[in-house]
Amino acid sequence: MSDAQKVRDALKGMDPKNDNHWTMSGEAKLETVKFLSGGVTVTREEFNAIAPGFNREAMEKYVAAISEAANGGQITTTESEPVKPEQQTVADGSTDREDEIKALSEEIDNANEEINECQRVQAEALKRLNAAEIRRQRASTALSKIQPPVKEMVNIQAYLESNKKVLARRGQARRVISESGLDLGAVQQALSPSALDQALMGRKRRR
Repeated sequence: MSDAQKVRDALKGMDPKNDNHWTMSGEAKLETVKFLSGGVTVTREEFNAIAPGFNREAMEKYVAAISEAANGGQITTTESEPVKPEQQTVADGSTDREDEIKALSEEIDNANEEINECQRVQAEALKRLNAAEIRRQRASTALSKIQPPVKEMVNIQAYLESNKKVLARRGQARRVISESGLDLGAVQQALSPSALDQALMGRKRRR
């Protein structure tokens, strides 16, 4: 049985002559509803949605109508017979609102189911988010251990760029010599130190 149905059943025990069952303004006391329903807690808004129009005056009119009908031989009832709030006749003379109460109760139950489902999805998404953050942190830590520091990376890139420029200049020099018709080997030999120069340079180093 849903909580809404428990609340509707509890209203059968509300006594219009008992001041402890009603507020000063004639509304049903939520504490009494909780007690009669076996512990179901509802807010005033939830209660009004479950039993719209239910108050002390409406309950008094309903009980009076039942009593009058019983005295006229139209229906048989006793004081102990439970009153059905969903069949009450409100002050404006409207007929029972059982269908409306049932529809609203079903809407509340459906909304509660959807809320529960959304909360389940939210909890699952939060769990996945936490797991992803942990994986990212572990990967970042491992990467920082094997990846050179930023400053070192900059130095490596500068060194490679410098070598690239040197190789480019050497290639350009070779092309110029080749296009001039000179013998590249002879040019390199001419620019290299002679055997005597190399020997003298070796002696200077030994000193």
